[in-house]
Amino acid sequence: MRMTCRSFLFTLAAMLPAIALAKVDFTRDIRPILSENCFHCHGPDKKKRKAKLRLDLPEGATADLGGYQAVVPGKPGESELVDRITTKDKDDHMPPRKSGKKLVPEQIEILKQWIAEGGEYEMHWAYRPLEKSVPPEIEKTNFVRNDIDRFVFAKAYAAGFKPSPAADPTTLVRRLYLDLLGMPPTPDEADDFLKAPSEEAYLKLVDKLMDDPRFGERMAVPWLDLVRFADTVGYHSDNAMEVSVYRDYVIGAFNKNLPYDQFVIENIAGDLLPEATAMQKVASGYNRLLQTTEEGGAQADEYVTIYQADRVRNFGNVWLAATTGCSQCHDHKYDPYTMKDFYSMAAFFADVKEKVLGRRSPNLKLPSAEIEEWLGLPGTGKESVAEKKKKQREELEKALLVKAAKEPYEEPKLAGQPEPVEKVWIEDAVPGNGRAQGNSPWKFVSKPEPVFGGQKATMREASGLSQHFFDGANPKLPISKGTKLFAHVYLDTLNPPKQIMLQFNDGSWEHRAYWGESKINWGKEGQVSRRKMGPLPETGKWVKLEVNASHVGLNPGAQLNGWAFSQFGGKAYWDKAGAVTTVDPTKDPAFSFNAWAEQQKNAKGLPSNLQASLKLPQEKRTDAQQKDLQTHYLAYVHELSSKKFSKERAKINELKLQEQASKNAKGVRAMLVSEPTKPRMVKILPRGNWLDKSGEEVQPAIPEFLGKLEVGDKRATRMDLAKWVVSKDNPLTSRAFVNRAWKLFFGHGLSRRLDDLGGQGEPPTHPALLDHLSADFQDNGWNVKELIKKMVTSETYRQSSIPSEKLMQKDPGNHLFARQARFRLDAEFVRDTSLSISGLLIPTVGGPSVKPYQPAGYWRHLNFPARKWQASKGNDLFRRGVYTFICRSFPHPAMVAFDAPSREECVAERPRSNIPQQALVLLNDPVFVESARVLAERLLIEVKGDDGKRLTLAFRLALTREPAPRERQILTNLLSAQRERYKANPEDAKKLVATGSKPAPANLEPQELAAWTSITRALLNIYETTARF
Repeated sequence: MRMTCRSFLFTLAAMLPAIALAKVDFTRDIRPILSENCFHCHGPDKKKRKAKLRLDLPEGATADLGGYQAVVPGKPGESELVDRITTKDKDDHMPPRKSGKKLVPEQIEILKQWIAEGGEYEMHWAYRPLEKSVPPEIEKTNFVRNDIDRFVFAKAYAAGFKPSPAADPTTLVRRLYLDLLGMPPTPDEADDFLKAPSEEAYLKLVDKLMDDPRFGERMAVPWLDLVRFADTVGYHSDNAMEVSVYRDYVIGAFNKNLPYDQFVIENIAGDLLPEATAMQKVASGYNRLLQTTEEGGAQADEYVTIYQADRVRNFGNVWLAATTGCSQCHDHKYDPYTMKDFYSMAAFFADVKEKVLGRRSPNLKLPSAEIEEWLGLPGTGKESVAEKKKKQREELEKALLVKAAKEPYEEPKLAGQPEPVEKVWIEDAVPGNGRAQGNSPWKFVSKPEPVFGGQKATMREASGLSQHFFDGANPKLPISKGTKLFAHVYLDTLNPPKQIMLQFNDGSWEHRAYWGESKINWGKEGQVSRRKMGPLPETGKWVKLEVNASHVGLNPGAQLNGWAFSQFGGKAYWDKAGAVTTVDPTKDPAFSFNAWAEQQKNAKGLPSNLQASLKLPQEKRTDAQQKDLQTHYLAYVHELSSKKFSKERAKINELKLQEQASKNAKGVRAMLVSEPTKPRMVKILPRGNWLDKSGEEVQPAIPEFLGKLEVGDKRATRMDLAKWVVSKDNPLTSRAFVNRAWKLFFGHGLSRRLDDLGGQGEPPTHPALLDHLSADFQDNGWNVKELIKKMVTSETYRQSSIPSEKLMQKDPGNHLFARQARFRLDAEFVRDTSLSISGLLIPTVGGPSVKPYQPAGYWRHLNFPARKWQASKGNDLFRRGVYTFICRSFPHPAMVAFDAPSREECVAERPRSNIPQQALVLLNDPVFVESARVLAERLLIEVKGDDGKRLTLAFRLALTREPAPRERQILTNLLSAQRERYKANPEDAKKLVATGSKPAPANLEPQELAAWTSITRALLNIYETTARF
């Protein structure tokens, strides 16, 4: 149960009376009292502030209130605060009776003592700059293994305690496996350590487990709680959404030991990184994990407000452990976050392109092979066909640049009036940086098949609607007055299409021209989105198609970045496409390097070194930077020079397509990711009311009390925000992560409120240790595995979880960490443990979500549309719990029984309940019954005819130890009773062993298997199996 600030204070006071009496600590003793009882009316929220008194700041507490002060340093008798908390007058007494709050005598005395000692304030501990605390010196160093022990044991010794004895090797190895992998060791894994449990063996085991792929799966579970990852959108319809690749990104990031600062940047702004990889874009899917609505009657403005509040709330919770959401309707009552801060943070996310209402389709497709490579799956370390093609392509690109560097170049000059020029944009390859796409891969063919110009044409054969297209081309194709777009087509004589269509993208695909029948129903007939140009061209010959740009809504100044070739049925070849346009060579990027460089200043499709050079004024570029830019321009862009390299570019493009086709061979997965767009306006909404637009417009900014972003005159972006989150100027991020990591391995955080390091949270029990680890985390390059290794190799971690009588009496909440914690495993790991012990667990890492067994009818109230839970088949039934499909409205009932959240909101710490439903799940859920039965099969098959040896094996598999005599006797008696039961009721035995999808071996007698299944069910149900000690 979570302690309140008040109970925490009393516990600490009881533990450390000498320390409290010697000197009152503002952070530990005073701030919790003021925050709990006073800040609501006398805190940061100026609209709620009473009597013009502010007690969260020293200048407010000591201000002249008309001849008196709330706090007179050194003089409690003259302090109005003391008078108000001690008066018998009901009208003057504070806190007011109607608040429901009341100070107890101990709190009043501490406040008096604090004022008598000078009434000194301290900046809130979480907002102080990080300084790496020096570990204290202690006399008894025989327990010390690293700096953690110095901090922890110094405090324990000062309180009159000594560390608990070390855990026995069996407990320790089991603890380490459960903490780092989320499942117990097999007997062989345990024996590897237990046969010689030395310090060297322990350190090697720690390294081994953190290199195990299961480590990332274990670490992903609490992270996915934070970011509220789920497989459905929530709210009214709660339909499925495609985000499972984000989970694979997280698993891979932990396994790769991706530096946490890089992880933060990729989550918040991965889509804004130069040359962002597919997995960096996947990481940016963090911004799309919120609940969204598909309800028909919803108001868009209302849900824009809901979404922005969700994002600010989650941003604060996840990255800062801050309750930023509390300032949506008013200034925060306990922390210095203002309403303006709230909406200024919301403005950072105003650039995320999204459909406010309705179904959100995935906007990124990536090859499964690329995801497997990120996850480091077996076989992905070998050089793949895709990697070979990539190497060949990169070698050709280097060779092409060497040739282009030798080309002469001078800036063009205009002689007379500009003349119409045919600009070929597509020949042998898609234009530079274009992303070739379609409902099947592009297919380039060479002679003897029809080719109009250059070396190749593209061919497509289809039975219905088919299309190949590209977008993202850079440089773009400019449209001027009188521009004609053209393409050459060859229709097969024996199998001509019924319709062909050209489609042009200037930021929108709503520009179309077609020939033939009206089979493709895109756009509106007779409008620029769907112009009929005439009948199908003659078959068996090359025909030039022409379209006036203005006829399809492309006006002068437009710039094309994409082009689509569509057909309905038949076989068609396409070649040599572009525009006839009037060109001023001094201003056209196809002829002028300077014009191209100006156009590309903010381009994202170029190599990162070129992007960086283009952002510099020409006079500030080095000769080498200028040369690299010009060489690239001549190789890929310049109308005259680039034609000389058409063969090289065609081969490069062919290798690109082969590389992509190889990646796609294992299939493609879809993902909802962030895409930047023009930011919408954000205003402060009075009282958070989405209907009231009277508030001031705000620009993206971090909370004012935490500093200011140095971005000059430009609008701050999510990238600026992400970099600030992990900057040295921000003391919250490292503290938040370290505190949460500590909780994973010690049962509680150093500050017990994992979701709030602010005014409503609890001060850390060991503030110097938290700051030491947090500063060290930053100094070590945000190395997550290094941080965890430091924790689990400490003697503090290796202590026994069995408390002494004195320790249990004086420190029941384990605030001193003078013993280890014991606790029930999280829901996913309860499942994993059962599957692992039985041998059913499928160790495949990554992949789409799966649907385990679930009670019939559980989704009967899930409508719009009505759905039924369809359990997965085969191996997918036995995947780890982290892969379970999460429906926000109806999360899996077995997971809910063990306190898994619905993922509708950020959850920094799950509750740990102990309820009868948990035992019922372990005894009756098909996955646990099937696990018990398969474990029983293993006992009967591996050990012939010896019940004692079977019990020993069962205990070693389930509990990493042998049974005690009393346990052996109880289970032997149970086995005898169950044999008698199933002998008398053979049909019950058959029914029990038929549970699950995995058939029981035909050579095992059902009654005996059922009797042993009763034994293994009992073993899987006991607390020791599902707990960590």
